[in-house]
Amino acid sequence: MTTGLAVVFTVLQFRGISVEPVMTSAASQVIWRAALIAYFWCWRFGCIRDTDIQELVYVSMPNRGQWPLRSYGIVVLLIAVAIALVATEGNIIWFSIALTVFFVVDHVGWRHLVKVLAKQGKDSADAYTRQGELFDLERLRIVRAQIQGSWKWWRLSLGMMIILAIDATAFLPAFRSLLVTQIRILKPSMSISDAELFLYSMLVLVFVVTMEGWHYWIRLRTWISLDCIDDLSERYDLRRRRQRAEARKPELT
Repeated sequence: MTTGLAVVFTVLQFRGISVEPVMTSAASQVIWRAALIAYFWCWRFGCIRDTDIQELVYVSMPNRGQWPLRSYGIVVLLIAVAIALVATEGNIIWFSIALTVFFVVDHVGWRHLVKVLAKQGKDSADAYTRQGELFDLERLRIVRAQIQGSWKWWRLSLGMMIILAIDATAFLPAFRSLLVTQIRILKPSMSISDAELFLYSMLVLVFVVTMEGWHYWIRLRTWISLDCIDDLSERYDLRRRRQRAEARKPELT
């Protein structure tokens, strides 16, 4: 019921507000550039934070903390594609190509990271289990769930659908015309070129908000969970729950 009331309240607050005044070429450029800026900063801070928490929970890092050659290659490729994203801003076709390549390389890098850290994850879990460091074992489980949990595949699937919509808008005139028609219904005075720019900018914004919003929600859950574990570990000891209760002896009658 409370959710329904919140939804009704939100709808009532936005009722009567027209989006027509912000449907301009200038607004489209601001949306596109702001989304791109947010995307890079979220990606930058996220990578740093993810690296920090992994260094805290693994007993050792691959190659004694040195990156393998393939990791350098992926990073260089990501930087190159990121530069292409900046350079192609404003060009729908080339930006779509750059964004698609960045999306693919980013997720290839993720799978490479999972593969590289697989042994360290197992070794760390074994070490914590032998030493009885169950709080550390929980920290490891929480971090690994963020880095390689099933949610990543759901996020990847949704991101692919948005990327497909972006690419279809860029490369399929019939699909783009269909959506632009809907935009011009909202604002008939808007030119076709401005409507196309507004449509594309909104798709880029949806992509960034969806991908980074989802990721930072999971990161926030991880940070809160780790803080909770840290607080509990200072005050309590942790022991495993018995997997199976001991069988009771039959009562004599």
